[in-house]
Amino acid sequence: MVDAQPLMVLPDANKGDLFFDFEGDPLWTDGREWGLEYLWGVLSVTDEFHPFWANDRASERRALIDFLAMVRKRLRRYPGMHIYHYAAYEKSTLLRLAGRYGVGENDVDDLLRNGILVDLYPLVRKSIRVGTENYSIKSLEPLYMGNALRSGEVTTAADSITQYARYCALRDEGRVDEAASVLKEIEDYNVYDCRSTRRLRDWMMARAIESGVPPRGPQPVADPSSSAGSPDGGAIELADDIERRLLKFAGDGVEERTVEQTAVALVVAARGFHKREDKPFWWSHFDRVNNPVDEWADNGDVFIAERVEIVNDWHQPPKARKPQRHLRLIGELANGELSTDMYALYDPPAPAGLSDDPDRRGFGSVTVTGCDNPRCPPLP
Repeated sequence: MVDAQPLMVLPDANKGDLFFDFEGDPLWTDGREWGLEYLWGVLSVTDEFHPFWANDRASERRALIDFLAMVRKRLRRYPGMHIYHYAAYEKSTLLRLAGRYGVGENDVDDLLRNGILVDLYPLVRKSIRVGTENYSIKSLEPLYMGNALRSGEVTTAADSITQYARYCALRDEGRVDEAASVLKEIEDYNVYDCRSTRRLRDWMMARAIESGVPPRGPQPVADPSSSAGSPDGGAIELADDIERRLLKFAGDGVEERTVEQTAVALVVAARGFHKREDKPFWWSHFDRVNNPVDEWADNGDVFIAERVEIVNDWHQPPKARKPQRHLRLIGELANGELSTDMYALYDPPAPAGLSDDPDRRGFGSVTVTGCDNPRCPPLP
């Protein structure tokens, strides 16, 4: 254990908790787009497994709708539940599929902003040092799986993809029994991944208790657009009655629409366009702050300050509405480039006025007035 403090983000265990894992084939194609999430595996704390299978775009869309419906129903029964996964794939894939099919965007947004989706990977990276080549969940399993280590035909993600291609070939040849047997092997592999995620969560909870770190859970993130660009206020805007009625008339998800339905569908898509355009920025922002700082350099438009010099301390210039200070930052510019308007993140404790919670990163907007890097655009 390097630092137990990040384990504070772990929520209290709940009877409704779920453990989630995708199986996907990046080489599957319908002739227009690549990639298919052919199995959505969900495991409960009582070891009840819910598989959602998809063999084409229509069934993938159906899997998304059914998965989100199951989560909504479970949240009503267990308001304190969370969905655990390992690494960012589950989160990013849900976002991508909701955008592709235009369904469930508010539901996914709700899961992210309320901290219901809990990624264990950044917590492991921040708190635990392991003597392995990487932090894949398979490398961590000797810590907590005991004698129940992987076995069988499918033991890696690559095996799963290979076996799914074999299943498709057997299915197309009409060899139903053999195809079903292959599908069962893939499902068993996915069940193991979900159980591994559950055992990892339990193991991390035990380490947190040993270290005297109280579980607080992830902090909900409100809509920044409703409080002058601040991520500390606002509320999620769910689909209203007008939008539901318009979608019903437009025939949500239908393949063929009348001229009138097409026109109404365009109106629905236009409503809230700018709000939806802002969401990916904030999703990526809050995803980034959940990961260790040394991984931020892989993201575009990030400047990591290594040293700070105060040019002008806090003062309020004539006609200025708020106090200002001018800093010179020396550090590394990651991929991308700086822009005039950026956001500054501060390690806890946050500067006065930026956050009421001393354990959260302070957050504030800044204006960039100069840059000594050729990748910077012209600045005032």
